[in-house]
Amino acid sequence: PMFNVQASRQVGPVRPYVRYQSIDSPADDPINVFRGHLRGPSIGCRWDASAFAAVKLEYSHVHRDRAPHRVNGIVAQLAFAF
Repeated sequence: PMFNVQASRQVGPVRPYVRYQSIDSPADDPINVFRGHLRGPSIGCRWDASAFAAVKLEYSHVHRDRAPHRVNGIVAQLAFAF
């Protein structure tokens, strides 16, 4: 089982958001790379640069049951639609 909950609100061309996710995947799952129990919040902001391009920056603070400590990560994404 897995789920995520996200709250977001558009403010002009910018959409800040906050998300909480929980993933519970068996150790022998051949598809999901996040094996075990993974959970934590993420915050980010998406900027619609045009009708065809968006830029997203996200920070995540994740706890994995198999890891001895929490993991922090920053992800940047550039998306195009055509």
